[in-house]
Amino acid sequence: MGFVTATLLRASKWLERSEADRAEILDGRAPRAFYAIFALCFAALALTWGPPFWRSVSHWYRLEPELFLKDADLRVHYGSSPEPCPDIARDSPGCIANSTSPLLWRDGAPRFGADHEERVKKRLWKDFWLGLTLPPETLAAARQLGATQLMLSHLYSSYRIWVNGVFVKAARGSNDPAPILLQLSAADLRSTRPLRVAIHVHFDEEHIPPDHFCDNLPLGFVRPATADQYTFMMRFWECGRPLALALSFTLLAALFFFLWAPSPAKQEYFYLALFSLAAAGWEARWVDFLQRQLEYGTALGIGLANRVALSGFAALLGFSFARTSHRALRVGLALTIIAAACAPLLAPGIQERIAWREALVSTVTPLGFLLGGLACLLQAFAILTARDLAGAIPVRARRLLLFGGGLALVATYYFLDGHKLLPTSFRTFWKGFELLGFMVYFAAIALKEYAEDEALVRKAPVSEYHRRPVLPELINGVLFVADLKSSEPFYKQRAVNRSLDLVGAWRSQVYTAALGLGGTIINRKGDEVIVFFDAEKTPDVVATALKAFADIGRVSELLAGELKRQGLFPPGVDGFYFRASIALGSIRPIWEDMAGHREAYWEEAGNTSPFVEAARTLEMERKAPGTAADRTLLVMLEKVAREAEQASPALARNFVARDFAVRDKHGAEYRVAVLSTDARLKLAA
Repeated sequence: MGFVTATLLRASKWLERSEADRAEILDGRAPRAFYAIFALCFAALALTWGPPFWRSVSHWYRLEPELFLKDADLRVHYGSSPEPCPDIARDSPGCIANSTSPLLWRDGAPRFGADHEERVKKRLWKDFWLGLTLPPETLAAARQLGATQLMLSHLYSSYRIWVNGVFVKAARGSNDPAPILLQLSAADLRSTRPLRVAIHVHFDEEHIPPDHFCDNLPLGFVRPATADQYTFMMRFWECGRPLALALSFTLLAALFFFLWAPSPAKQEYFYLALFSLAAAGWEARWVDFLQRQLEYGTALGIGLANRVALSGFAALLGFSFARTSHRALRVGLALTIIAAACAPLLAPGIQERIAWREALVSTVTPLGFLLGGLACLLQAFAILTARDLAGAIPVRARRLLLFGGGLALVATYYFLDGHKLLPTSFRTFWKGFELLGFMVYFAAIALKEYAEDEALVRKAPVSEYHRRPVLPELINGVLFVADLKSSEPFYKQRAVNRSLDLVGAWRSQVYTAALGLGGTIINRKGDEVIVFFDAEKTPDVVATALKAFADIGRVSELLAGELKRQGLFPPGVDGFYFRASIALGSIRPIWEDMAGHREAYWEEAGNTSPFVEAARTLEMERKAPGTAADRTLLVMLEKVAREAEQASPALARNFVARDFAVRDKHGAEYRVAVLSTDARLKLAA
């Protein structure tokens, strides 16, 4: 058991990400490589499947018959059959489906007459008959082309069909995305007599007109292979497409909700989630197996509620991105929910619901997007007018312009769509993808802010170690402490003259030097900075700490010279001089609870005490040889000095004292070494 455990632990250690790995991930070149790999994979996918996809979808909404019946003899009888029609109607002279019935074949009105829609409205919840006569010449032409299937477009009601007085098919057209296709026999196509197709339509759906002969699916004869391909495509387009879009919008809603949950201040994520849910509900209405479970009126009512919610959430999305007051957003949300719940109740009838739906799509939805867009554009205007217009546009204003412009564009699209100013095929077959495209656009803008917030977190005082999911138990390395000498004049000058924070400027130089060498700032208080150099990140941490000391001394001198040249130094102060110390040891990051808040903190780990050692050796600088207010010195234990001498021989000449005995405030004796940034100081000492 012990062997297995040890093996598993070794394997886990081998798989564990090292500090070098983390540094490589954070390196700017790594993300660029990942971008290139993603772009390459995406291009391979697009080039492989893009061309066949486009060939398939470019004509999904059209079916060109091999033989187009442009001047078809299609007639309508706006009434019922005098007698019930059996399956073999040729034996019932009083049945309209009988090929000899004068009511349909002689006295019937032309189907494509100008008054058809008005006359058929009067047959709602009743029935009427359609009759198509095909002459022998047309049948012969279809036979020669191999087009053995007759396409009759769509019927959005229940229907029954007879061919030459023989019953062949019955269905409920509103549930079938494919057009009506009748397979004619060889005998029918070789007939020397006209072929007559009678259709008994039960007007039980409030789709006007129910006999939908559109230009995309004209009357005609098609080959079986053509019909099969189109039927397959239509079933995907009318069934698979809305389901795929509904699931996509649902997943987007979940994504934005979980992005909002840990950061409630980002209200736009919450309203993006609600907007995505409303879009998912709008698409779910078209999913065939869901649609079949509902009555037509119920489906219309759900659609009304959903469209009201979609319009309201669109407006709230814009207002939330514009950072409108939380109270106003809550009121708007409550009103939207109430309006969505009441919409079906205010339109109880089917015709009323159809009229309301048209009004919502053509007016309310564009208005919702427009209001949200105007809120964003107004905030952008306020930001731009509050600053010098000759300068660069602030990032926040630019995002507001993009977001508001996008919402205004969507409002324009829905206005054109609602007033039927877009091509019919586009409105019918590509609807739904515009929401997906706009949502991706809005999400990209909103998530850009999220990415920048993450970048700010990475730059925040909280260390990279504290941001890890599992805090490391022990980090080996060197602790480096720098304490600015004679800082009181700097603070007094700032308090009296409200001048530049010179101590802060010096600390900034310390941060830059330390971070440039891979150090981690673990504490900053007034004129003292504590840095830790991780042994995993830096192979020779002692040499790195000594280089940091030398670099900080050099930049302190340069900064002092520049500030004195500008006359910003307080009187009687010659420069930025500091005392420093280093200590070898181990530390670990922890989180401390302080009055309900978590604060990043560090503590010593293992059997070492680098914080105590660094603090005591820093105090010993006042007793070190060569110490003065205008000198920068570093104090370390003699054993560390020996290691430092081996690690960085070039700095060995800067030691002021070696193996020097000094006692701390508790009387304990230490053997220390003192290092200076100036090689000449050793001679003076």
